[in-house]
Amino acid sequence: MHAWLLFKDKDTDTGNGYPLKEDLIKDLNLDIVFKTMADNDETTLQILRTLFLRPLKTAEEIAYRQEIILDIAGHLEHFTDIHHFLRDAAGTAKEYRTSNNHRQNGSKTGLASYYMDKLKCLITLTEALQSFYPFFKAGNYESAGMKALLARMEDELPPERLSAIRESLRSIEFWLDGGKLVISAAFTEGMKLGKFTINQVSNLSSGLKTKQLSLKEKISKHLLKLNVAVLNEETLLKQEKMLEESAVGWLLSGFDDYLEDLLSFFTQFSYEASFYLACAGFVKRFQELDLSLCRPVVSESFSCTQLYEISLAIYFRHCPVTNSLETENKRLFIVTGANQGGKSTWLRSIGIAQIFMQCGMLVPADSYANGLYSNLFTYFTRQEDSAMNSGRFDDELKRMDKIMSEMTKDSMLLMNEAFASTTEKEGSLVMRNIVEALYQLHIPVFMVTHLFEFTRQMLHISEQEQASSHKTHMLFLSAGRTKDGNRTFKISPDTPSPTSYGLDLFRQFFPESL
Repeated sequence: MHAWLLFKDKDTDTGNGYPLKEDLIKDLNLDIVFKTMADNDETTLQILRTLFLRPLKTAEEIAYRQEIILDIAGHLEHFTDIHHFLRDAAGTAKEYRTSNNHRQNGSKTGLASYYMDKLKCLITLTEALQSFYPFFKAGNYESAGMKALLARMEDELPPERLSAIRESLRSIEFWLDGGKLVISAAFTEGMKLGKFTINQVSNLSSGLKTKQLSLKEKISKHLLKLNVAVLNEETLLKQEKMLEESAVGWLLSGFDDYLEDLLSFFTQFSYEASFYLACAGFVKRFQELDLSLCRPVVSESFSCTQLYEISLAIYFRHCPVTNSLETENKRLFIVTGANQGGKSTWLRSIGIAQIFMQCGMLVPADSYANGLYSNLFTYFTRQEDSAMNSGRFDDELKRMDKIMSEMTKDSMLLMNEAFASTTEKEGSLVMRNIVEALYQLHIPVFMVTHLFEFTRQMLHISEQEQASSHKTHMLFLSAGRTKDGNRTFKISPDTPSPTSYGLDLFRQFFPESL
């Protein structure tokens, strides 16, 4: 039986996800987002870091997860109880697998202990599933994924089958209480013992019980009416114990496939439930704060309305400045303008929205539309590492080379102030060679730059495109600034500016110098 909540027809995607994941997390402040969503739960945090950075490939897969998230958000208290239950069941499964692995790797744990652990695990998980089924059904979930899971449970392990399995396990459960097996055998060819038969079982509380075990029909077919021998010799007693353990092990082997199914089901379901509870709880908290989260749309053109940077919203607990942009067939977005005008924040908001969209999560905006990309790269300016053995520009070139070596046509790139560590002329030359190549390959690039020479050159190319074909796939934007120098933190289409208004900062700190 499968949970299949992450995907409609499989447990998980085994791909590696985005390359250069740590750069994405650092540049987009994703750890702040993940830690908030995980609510200080380390297991959930690691699950979020994995699934958010493993993009979905189709609009259908995205819609499938979105519906489940919204469904659970509407039943959050009920699903929280489900998650606690699944964590306990998954813990039981993990303990059993760990114990079994140790035994296979040469642990001195005896067979009796192993069989006892196996039987306890079977009983615990069967009873867990018996109690879970009616509770899950009572949740009245409406999404396709949750309905499909309930239907699989009803079809593969209905209550009556679970009751029959639990009753079968009771016929072996005596052994956990120190019970005994009464086994008979006969001499076969070559004076070897054979035709072993379980005649009776007994436990400490009820004494001897005559019981024909039906789990292995072959045993009951060969019942022999032999007297039970009393063994006093130490060697014979050891052999009797080994024979008893072998009989119990043989009985339990009939449940091997069922047990493996239970172990896999609870482990996977717990994993998926952690992801969905974190997402649904996040959605619920943002709804309570009256912060918009929308279902994004897969589109060939980028557009957004009231998009905001979610880590700022988490920090301030209210909506920061939002931005809206409608475009058609644009794939190169170049932002210039005032220092501290919100350019980097705008760039991060797009990166976060894209990652949220491609993992099936709702996006911090009133609306968001963009394509799907298997590879997402970020290149944000960082403080020079004091331990760096070479210059900062050399380091920037190495970082860019690493990105280019991973780049495919199915990629999207966010660049923030790249090559600001060198001269205007040199930085512009390197930047143009990179960006123009990506533009020709139809790879979407969102970038913030102060390299006006580069921007001027790209504007010239854009104007030539418009003159020849009346269309260009470039869009130039600028950070808003009022006449008195105040920042609006709005990013909107505008002609590139030759200055970043560095004098504004000078006036702020040295107002009497000008």
